[in-house]
Amino acid sequence: MFESGGDFCRYPRLFKLKACVAYTCYVLANVFFVLAAVPVSIVLAGAPKCRERALSRLLRLFLRAFILRAFPAMGCYAVEPIAGLENVRDSGAVYVANHASLFDPLLLLAVIPNAGVLLKSKYESVLAAWFLTRYFNFVSVDASSPASVAAAEERLVGLVKGGTNVIVFPEGRRSATGRMGEFKRLAFKVAASAGADVVPVAIRSKFRFLGRGDSLFFPRPGNVFAAIFLPPIPASRRRVADLSDEAFRAISSALRAKKFDSGGDSFRQF
Repeated sequence: MFESGGDFCRYPRLFKLKACVAYTCYVLANVFFVLAAVPVSIVLAGAPKCRERALSRLLRLFLRAFILRAFPAMGCYAVEPIAGLENVRDSGAVYVANHASLFDPLLLLAVIPNAGVLLKSKYESVLAAWFLTRYFNFVSVDASSPASVAAAEERLVGLVKGGTNVIVFPEGRRSATGRMGEFKRLAFKVAASAGADVVPVAIRSKFRFLGRGDSLFFPRPGNVFAAIFLPPIPASRRRVADLSDEAFRAISSALRAKKFDSGGDSFRQF
């Protein structure tokens, strides 16, 4: 297990002030992001591919500015240099990662170009998620509905064949303990159907943050995030089960590897 976020009331006063300011700026920036994205979507409505790429670039720039630069600069957390960037594809790959935090998709979207992500349909009750599923390459799915799963698979295959990268967390939900759960097959069926590479990604943090069941919205002082993009796994002529097993082993191995444990023993083993 990894450590929890701790008691916010006991955090240093300066850290709490910086975190509150950073989060306030992030909320305001979200408003400006929507105000920028809507006109772009309207202007490029007649050119869907151009609109997709323009909105994807806008989202990536926004997330890079806050997730990779502003928040770390204000001391909210640190992000280790992203490893394995040579394995990041410009288009048409399926990225699968372990999922311990709501921070994970933000980190990956800040790094991967031209990317969409699979998310649970329940998040569409959140205005931002509703907006993203309608104007960006975000695909929602209700795992309890075979029809929804089939529709999501068809949509993802179409995106990948069209040159869009897609991000899927094959565990299906965040881990409550930090340990990886069993992989579901949807991401690997998409890769096999589209003939795309599967790019495994291992994500770690020093302390628990925004995990399943967490009530604390703020990171713990001194938290560090690290990620590594692993060598792509070609989907051609491979069974879906083999793709899933190979990706699971690759991520598990990376999470255990000392060379990835850049924070020494302070990083908790998943």
